[in-house]
Amino acid sequence: MKTGSITDEDIYQTSIDLMRNLVWLARNQNAFFSKWDVSFNTFEILEYLYTRTGGVPVTELEDNLMIPGQTMNAIIDGMEGKGVLERVRVSHPASSGIVIIRLKPEGRKKVRVLRRQTCIAMKVTQATLDKSDMRELIDLTQKLVEFWDRAATAYKGPVAEF
Repeated sequence: MKTGSITDEDIYQTSIDLMRNLVWLARNQNAFFSKWDVSFNTFEILEYLYTRTGGVPVTELEDNLMIPGQTMNAIIDGMEGKGVLERVRVSHPASSGIVIIRLKPEGRKKVRVLRRQTCIAMKVTQATLDKSDMRELIDLTQKLVEFWDRAATAYKGPVAEF
C-alpha cells in the first residue's frame, strides 16, 4: 500500500525512529532532572502542584499527568517524606472528605528554584531556536501524540500472537 510517494516501509521506519527518539527524550529528561534528585515524573507532579496553590486530589494528578497510580503514590510518599508536599483531608458533601495533595511552603521554594534553574538550562540548550521554532516544535510534538493516540485506538485488525 502506498500513500502518495510514501511507502509502507517509510511509514514503518519513521514510526520506529519516532519511538526511539521518544525513549531517548524520556531518558534524557530523567538524566537532566536527576541533577536535582528528581525524576521527570516527579518534576511533572511538582510543577502541576506549583501552578495550583490550593492543592488537587490525587485523581486529578493521575488524570492530567498520565502517571500510573502506583508510581504516583510512591512519588507522593517520597516527596511527603522530604517535607516538600502534604496530604490534606478536606470536607466534601458527597463523602467523608477527599484527600488533596499540595506543596508545603518549603516545597514551593524548592520548585521555584528548580523552575529557575531549568529555565537557565533550557535557554542555553535552545539558543538556536527562535519563538516560532519553539512553537513549531510543540505543534509537531502534539501531532506525534495525536498520531500515536489514533494508532492505539484506530487499529481494529487482527493481532498476530507474539
